[in-house]
Amino acid sequence: MKLTMRFLLPVFGVLLLANAAAAAASWTSDAATCAGTEGTVDERIVACTRAITSGQLSPEELAISYYNRGIEWRDKGDYDKAIADYSEAIRRNPQYALAYNNRGIAWRDKGDYDKAIADYSEAILLNPQYVLAYNNRGIAWRDKGDYDKAIADYSEAILLNPEYALAYNNRGIARFNKGEFSSAALDLAQSQQLKPSIYTAIWLYLARARNNSDGETELTLNTKDMDGKKWPAPVAALYLGKSDSTTVISQSVNPEQKKYKEQLCEANFFLGEWHLLHNETQQARMLFTKAQNECPKTFSEYGSAVTELQRIK
Repeated sequence: MKLTMRFLLPVFGVLLLANAAAAAASWTSDAATCAGTEGTVDERIVACTRAITSGQLSPEELAISYYNRGIEWRDKGDYDKAIADYSEAIRRNPQYALAYNNRGIAWRDKGDYDKAIADYSEAILLNPQYVLAYNNRGIAWRDKGDYDKAIADYSEAILLNPEYALAYNNRGIARFNKGEFSSAALDLAQSQQLKPSIYTAIWLYLARARNNSDGETELTLNTKDMDGKKWPAPVAALYLGKSDSTTVISQSVNPEQKKYKEQLCEANFFLGEWHLLHNETQQARMLFTKAQNECPKTFSEYGSAVTELQRIK
């Protein structure tokens, strides 16, 4: 699960400056297109570039347009250009907390967690109420394997916004990785209550099971309205005894290569957990190793596979 996304990583790529809509009235039409969602990513990049080079923008509007173009570059997967544009926005407006946060996301996409943490920290310094930046910094700490610091940041995000389902989910998985299964289940149950998700339902079942509790009734209830053909429904069906491991692997196939790689990563991890629950340690180790080797490092399943391998050595 991407916490970047997919998994999140969930709204990170589409953050816009809060006052952009109000400011757009005085902008050129290109700047307004740059700040919006109309057209394709490439069309918005072209509009941003024309606006930036037009000579018609105020210094504040120019910083916003660089920031907005950075969003588009990141959506295209060009993290270097995104970082360059966020950096230019920050140069023009050193108080631009949003730009620091989004540059942190791009640094994390590149795997540079220390630079990501530094940018999130600067965003928080500029705006101590910046809930997303706390959550994002928690994710970067998680990616570094420092679950205590990750939990501290998720907790701060929850303190600032008690309805923040994603922070509860992220804290629950961090606690799961620490082996604190009872606390993990409490967080995941709260996340599921605030914003139901099949991924959260699956993680909640695992936390219950690892805490020697019955999670099947809860998983059945939490997935009763799911589309059985939509990933990761096959994983839930497996945990409920309605499917098998071969079916999970076959249903992870996707015609889009990137999507297939991500779903196969998840399949290997969740199958590893299934074997672990059945005391089949050798099979679990093999699948966790595959997840560790093949999962994108920004996926929570990657870090969880690493910790599971450490536990079962």
